[in-house]
Amino acid sequence: ICKLLQEKGYFVVSCDAIYASVIKTTAYIQKIKHIAPDVIQNGEIDRKLLGAKLFQNDTLRDKVNAVAHTQIMEELFCAMDNAEEELTFAEVPLLLENGYDDLFDGIIVVLRDEEQRIAAVKDRDGKTEQEIRAAMRAQFLYDENNLQKLQERKPTFLIKNVGDLSVLQKAIQSALQFFGF
Repeated sequence: ICKLLQEKGYFVVSCDAIYASVIKTTAYIQKIKHIAPDVIQNGEIDRKLLGAKLFQNDTLRDKVNAVAHTQIMEELFCAMDNAEEELTFAEVPLLLENGYDDLFDGIIVVLRDEEQRIAAVKDRDGKTEQEIRAAMRAQFLYDENNLQKLQERKPTFLIKNVGDLSVLQKAIQSALQFFGF
């Protein structure tokens, strides 16, 4: 979705891309070292080890997320504020889990079948199904009830990703029209 929006000329900022750069900074590594010293290997954060620990320990996850999300969101809004474009998009994977939805004018939720999500993450990240399911349990439950509540609070457009590029392109056009663009 982000790539398609960029191809249409829209400014898109990804929290994942921001995190990929943040996690390499000395300041961030030092903060994580104070919280979880065993995940620092050769002066770098072992992302796989950190991820495994986070989904086993809610307290640790909350501490690491507080550090990471603060920095990520600061950089995200800095990039959006400095964008020349009037309309900007942000890819925020934990938007609803962390209550960040109130910071945005509207939301596009991309839904995907659970088994397709698992297969995609396996392919992309090389994680096991068990690791992926552990991560999914910590995420917002995109069931009908929660989505309805979200739509009542905030302009929200739902896109069902069925793996067909032409369907996604049409959905993006519909989303833009929904939001008045």
